[in-house]
Amino acid sequence: MAYATQRDKVVRAMYAIRFSEIIPAEKTVAQIRGMEGVRVRNIYQNLAKQHGVSWHGRAYNTGNWAGSDTINRAISSATACLHGLAHSVLVATGFIPSLGFVHTGDARSFVFDMADIFKASVVLPIAIEEAAKSGQTKPIETRVRVSCREAFRKGQMAARMYSTTCAVLGSPGKDAVVLGTGELALWDPTLGSVPGGKQYR
Repeated sequence: MAYATQRDKVVRAMYAIRFSEIIPAEKTVAQIRGMEGVRVRNIYQNLAKQHGVSWHGRAYNTGNWAGSDTINRAISSATACLHGLAHSVLVATGFIPSLGFVHTGDARSFVFDMADIFKASVVLPIAIEEAAKSGQTKPIETRVRVSCREAFRKGQMAARMYSTTCAVLGSPGKDAVVLGTGELALWDPTLGSVPGGKQYR
């Protein structure tokens, strides 16, 4: 199976989990990304409305943290916690953080891939709920980190993330995409797939 075909199957498996439904085969990856963008924007808006928080869109500047509003700082803090968990899980279980499927070109591409699967359902509600609380003495960043830590513990998120990683990549004997058995091709920006490479399990 060609690398591009393998990668496409993994990408579709990741999006299928996010949507909680089978992605129609005729949908291109670009179309799926568009659908996901609309879904996430709606989640932001609905959660903000549910908690009575003013929402003007996702906006943040890494060079001016204090310049972002409370809800955006909460979301950024929660996302950072999720990225940290994903990175830890991938490294601890022998996966390569830079080997992304949806994301590419960064040392944490796979981290972003796996974190995105859980972002909308796990950390966005925490972030926006904390942003909605008034009369708090502790900074929003601290409150979000503590709440995320507790949610990760109670929800056994490390185990869930590991099993989900295995599911999207597949394993022999299961009805899933099988990657990394035997000799693999290497990706080249000019030539496409080239011989070589082996994944040790």
